[in-house]
Amino acid sequence: MELVDTVKATVTEQLPPDPCSNSPIEVTGVALGYRVYSDGTMTTGIAPSREPYVGQQLEFLAFVRVNGQEGQWYSHRDVASAELGAFTWIGNYAAQPGATDTVIRAPDEIRRAVTVQWRRFENIVRVQQGHYYTKIVNGVERRLLGGQERWYGLRHQASADYTGWRRLSVVTEGTRWWGAHVDWNRLRAQPNSNQSVEQVVFLCPSNRRENLAVYATHADPGENIVQLGTGATQTVWTESGWNGRISGRSRYADIQFDLNDPYFNGATDRQQAMLAQGALQARILEWASSFLETPYAWGGQTYGGRQSKGAGNSVGVLDATHIPDHYTCSYESHRIDYNTTLGQSRNFAGRAGHGIDCNGLVTEAAASAGVSGFTGDGPSANALRTINLARDVSPLFLAPGDFLATSGHTAYYRGNRFVDPAGVLTRADTIEADPGRPGQVRERTREDTFVRRAQKRRWIAQ
Repeated sequence: MELVDTVKATVTEQLPPDPCSNSPIEVTGVALGYRVYSDGTMTTGIAPSREPYVGQQLEFLAFVRVNGQEGQWYSHRDVASAELGAFTWIGNYAAQPGATDTVIRAPDEIRRAVTVQWRRFENIVRVQQGHYYTKIVNGVERRLLGGQERWYGLRHQASADYTGWRRLSVVTEGTRWWGAHVDWNRLRAQPNSNQSVEQVVFLCPSNRRENLAVYATHADPGENIVQLGTGATQTVWTESGWNGRISGRSRYADIQFDLNDPYFNGATDRQQAMLAQGALQARILEWASSFLETPYAWGGQTYGGRQSKGAGNSVGVLDATHIPDHYTCSYESHRIDYNTTLGQSRNFAGRAGHGIDCNGLVTEAAASAGVSGFTGDGPSANALRTINLARDVSPLFLAPGDFLATSGHTAYYRGNRFVDPAGVLTRADTIEADPGRPGQVRERTREDTFVRRAQKRRWIAQ
């Protein structure tokens, strides 16, 4: 089975319409999931993962359950019960296929009746300078102008839309979010005892990009009525939680060190110590790369996904009436604060924060790679200069995976160092959570006071 990069594909798997394509159908469940494969033939699957490696293959499948056939689900292909455990679920209504359920290839009439459009989203953040804020001055509340404000959203990448019950793609570096728009027709009873055909839309996640004003009917779990503006209505199912994140990690070969690096002086077995340290620093950089394009959020320790309430009005006040429909995809109920445990941000299962800050990135990547001993919410950038889980390293022996830290900022070193005759580091490539524009985790080449003045440090392999 040849892999197809569906981001670039122009064909779709959706069957062409026929005279029965608009026939009503009663769908009682929708679930979305994907499998990760390590080879281009898609025969070697790996364990469920939200952080696969760049270049691995993804197979997305939609699963649909219809009325009168409980315990049986339809999909693009037969899926054995044992295989279901290898899927990572990115959304479900009420349930998803379980160990006792059967999953078979959907007959053509159902595949024609239910349209699946896969969607991809990207984190974005707006940095707004000079906003208004309130402050108590001499016991009096005053409205002042100044400071910095961030608005967080998710942008639908329409160019990546793909129609079909099955989608194939390739893992790319950094964090993206996935969902789907699923629709079908069903019969709805009317007060005059007649029936009408009604369109039903399943949105994962629900969104404001389509300008849908959502009102809960409480008739079914997760079901809402949408006023279309012309007096007509349609039913929409929306996810109350969304765990559609996929964060691609770049592969790094184990880091090599200068044989004369004084960091390893005193090691019982110098060669073995270098091997262990090199493996740790490669894994650190891999985890750091999975956070690329995650929004900067002061105090953050997550991959993002949490939405702001509005974009601000003319006086800089955030409110629910100023939603930039072309930016955010998430309805307000999906924005959930979540305090993650250090090193476990990848496991938040649908709950999301706004993003991550500089010391959050440095400590999250280290903890995920196996460095232990952090306490509380993790150290500040200033504390990283002296934390006993790391040791100082000379600029002359700086290696990828080492980190730089000042009292106010920290970053990982990726390579390309330049040290002047005085032994001062003057240039370095970094990966860091950058609070400036565009306000996200990114790779940089720095030739500034930060690289010159920062403490050069290395996590201790444990």
